[in-house]
Order: sequence, then C-alpha cells, then structure tokens
Amino acid sequence: RWGTDGGVMVTGSGCDPSRIGLDFIGREGTPISRERSDWDSITLTEIEHAVRDPYHRPTRRAGDQSPCHISSDYTAERLNQFPVLAPFTVAVGCSVPLVMRTVASIFADRSYQLVPVSIPRRVRDVHDVSDADVMRVAGAVQESQADLGILIDDDGGRCAIVTERGELLAAWTLLPWLAEILQTDLPRRPVVLEPRTPTDVEPHLIRQGISWVRAGNTHAEMVQAMRDHNAVLGGGVSGRMWIANPAPACDALSVLASLLTVMSRHQTTLSRLVERTSTL
Repeated sequence: RWGTDGGVMVTGSGCDPSRIGLDFIGREGTPISRERSDWDSITLTEIEHAVRDPYHRPTRRAGDQSPCHISSDYTAERLNQFPVLAPFTVAVGCSVPLVMRTVASIFADRSYQLVPVSIPRRVRDVHDVSDADVMRVAGAVQESQADLGILIDDDGGRCAIVTERGELLAAWTLLPWLAEILQTDLPRRPVVLEPRTPTDVEPHLIRQGISWVRAGNTHAEMVQAMRDHNAVLGGGVSGRMWIANPAPACDALSVLASLLTVMSRHQTTLSRLVERTSTL
C-alpha cells in the first residue's frame, strides 16, 4: 500500500526462544523464501549470510520513521468480504488476541454468533486430527452446534477448517468451492496448486471450467506463480490459501469470508459441499 521496500514480522511470541524468528516480506508483499522466486528476488540464504558478516554502519543517519496504524483499515477491508443477512455461528480458535478482536468486531457488525475457543501459544499441527488445538475447536463446534469451526495458526495465515459435524477437512477439499466464488468477480482466472496437492481436486476444477497450474514448494514461488498466471487462488495441502485481493495474500480471515459466502450462496452446510466434491 505504501510502496515500501519490504517488511519484517517477529514470530514465535509465547513460545520457547528457539521458535522465535523473523519473517521477511519483499516488494509488493512477496514472501522471501529459501528459493529464489525470480531473477530479481532476494533469498533467506542471502539474508542469513548478510547477518553473519561483520556489520559495517553505512550511514550516521537513521532515516525517517513514522508509525502506521492499519488495524482499523484492515478490519474494514475484511468486513466487506463477509456476507450479510446470513446469521452464521462459527467457532474460532487463535492464540493471537489481535486476530480474535478483529473477528469479534467483524462478527458483531454482521450479527454472526462467535464461539471463541481458548488456544494456548504453542507449536501445533493444524492437519493432525489428534492435535490438541484441533480437538478443542472440533469440540466447541459440536458443543455449540456451530455451522463450522476454524483454527487459525499464530501467523494469521495457515488454518484448519472443521465441519458442523466436528470433522477436520483436508485443506485442498475447499479449493474448488473457493475458486468458484472468487471467480464471480474475477472470471476465467486459474488456480495455482501446491506440488503435493492430490489429483482428486482436478475433476471438480474441470467441471467448473477452472484451469490450474502447479507451483514450487515455497511461499515465494506460490505468490510468483499466481502473479505469472494471473491466478485468483492458490493453495493445496499446507493449510495456506492465497487469495488475489488484488495481490496474492495468505489470510485466514479472507478464507473464512469466502467459505461463508459459498455456504450462503448455495444455502447448504459445509459437509454437503464436501460430499458434492467427493462424488465427482
């Protein structure tokens, strides 16, 4: 938005020191990964080498600094993605207070019922049905009879979806439905699949007239592939889904908004949507 050269997010808050690190973002919001996404990109390996080299102060001027209060703008943008006149009940688990406050604000405006799930800050596997946090969200869904549940990892991007029956879904299962709803505004744009995404998803994409390509393994390669192919959606088995809005971004709240829009438009439950996919 501000045309900066990059950004850094400190990760691992609340975990042991070995889990604390830095996530680097390059120009135009492109994630910086180990592998180079294009000829002009920088890699984490190069950053690591620079950090280990002796530091030479290049200037005595620190440059200008200005705080950016973006929370309200972000919440307003996400609010516009959530459907109105669809009174959903959703169980949401995330250990980051800012994410939970944002969800509460959006749900209050849309008259949704929020079932907050207390989640500790820890290393988790959002794809493991026996993971303690997955079980917490699944239990909250069944206890509250919610329409669905979502477990959002501490980065705000990776997530797991639980049906109204308390069943954990494979992330790739939702790709055809999300692509369908996103192509309402951006038709004829392809989907980028992670390399290990099962081929089971392809017949449904064919049925909906959606083309696809497969990207590399890293975040940077996923975003670059989406830009190269003007894709509307990217994802697969990792639990990360990248939505072009307009630039590719991995945001669990955008995924949730799109999923609720699909359910509202089809007037059906999440389990039935998944069953339609499995019967192709």
